[in-house]
Formats: sequence, structure tokens, C-alpha cells
Amino acid sequence: MKTVALASLIALAAGGSSAAMPGGLSQFQWEKRVLILFASPDDATYLKQRQIIDAQQAGLAERDMVVIRIDGAAAELVFGTAKNIDANAISREVSFQPDAGFQAILIGKDGGVKLRETRAVSEEALFGLIDSMPMRARERK
Repeated sequence: MKTVALASLIALAAGGSSAAMPGGLSQFQWEKRVLILFASPDDATYLKQRQIIDAQQAGLAERDMVVIRIDGAAAELVFGTAKNIDANAISREVSFQPDAGFQAILIGKDGGVKLRETRAVSEEALFGLIDSMPMRARERK
């Protein structure tokens, strides 16, 4: 019986919940929405997405956003604040496939994936999605 319990604990730990990953997404849960951009700094789609982000700083702040760019094991904080960002932990948490090319993934305050896109996301699409969320509706009241 002890062996089964120990094996279950080991399997649970190996599965890696976000709460167990320092530098992972758990630091943002219930506080921030996270837009993760998987791209190299010279990727054309990333550069387009970056223009959109740079032009919408007030909208990002109003919606409690953090924007992170991940390129392999490197992470860059594009907008917002974070204590520690572990690119590998975040990549595992959102099941990023390295061969996928550019990818934008929006994580809600509840920690769930709300959007996964391979093209640049317009401010209308991004903010429209966020503003349609029940939690955002409560925040606006």
C-alpha cells in the first residue's frame, strides 16, 4: 500500500502543476491575464504583434495584462511586471510545440488557456475576447 501511495505522489509531482513551478504561470493566477508570444525577436509575425502591443499599452494595463515573449529557453518581459519568468516551465504548462512557429497564447486570470493563435492578434480581437469574459465584466462594474 505504501508503494502505491508513494508512486502516486511521484506521478503527481512529475506531472508538474503550475503551482509547483517557480517562474511559471501560477504567479499570475487571479491577478493578471498573460499573453505569451512564442517567437524569435526577428520573426515577422512577432514584429507585427509587437506593434499592436506597443500601441495598446493603456488597454493592456486596464485589463491587468502581462505580455511575455519566449524563444526557446529565453524569456523576455514585453509588458507588465513579473518576479521571475521560467520559459521552460511556461512552455510545458501551455503544451507549446517548438516546431509550431509563432504562437500567441492568452491565459486568463483563472489560469486557463483562452486563445491560441498562430497569427498576430488584433487589439479588437484580444480586447474583445477579454472584455467578453465574466471576470472582466465584474471588474468593470
